[in-house]
Amino acid sequence: KGIAEGATEVKSTAATLNGELSHGGRAEVTLYWGQTDALTDKNAWQNATPIGARTGHFSGNISGLNASGGYFYRCYVTNAYGEDWSDESGHFLTAPADVWLSLAGSPFDEDNGTATVRAHIGNPTESNVTVQLAFSGAANLGSDYTASATTMVIVAGTLTTTITLTGIDDTDAEARESVIVAIAS
Repeated sequence: KGIAEGATEVKSTAATLNGELSHGGRAEVTLYWGQTDALTDKNAWQNATPIGARTGHFSGNISGLNASGGYFYRCYVTNAYGEDWSDESGHFLTAPADVWLSLAGSPFDEDNGTATVRAHIGNPTESNVTVQLAFSGAANLGSDYTASATTMVIVAGTLTTTITLTGIDDTDAEARESVIVAIAS
């Protein structure tokens, strides 16, 4: 009999699924997993990951997960004594995608100068990653510069996206003003 013992090393696109064979010696173990709990229906699970013959505690690595997604898994074991499913499904949430920003074109002129803000993720995801931006600094959004967007979407399967900051020429005599762009959420 296999027992689902939880997920560890959960990242935005990968996790390690753990279990234990409670009795019956050595068995072939397959981890069935997906975003819906398919109970004991092999054909209804979205994914199956065979991890081979095991005894006692076991673990298997899975990947291709969606950031900030909820997943279920269940252990299926088979040996000379028969086949069996874990009594319960395990459940875990993946971590949000690691996102960071970079800047090119700084400083930029007040007279239609531009700078490019790029959002990056470390690994492609299977779903879009939305990044809300926060703007601060001595320069004012709307009167000293414009932003082509205040929300960035890193499209599924890609690693980056960009927005453009454009300076607005005004008649005010001003010293250099800072623009700070940060991730709000």
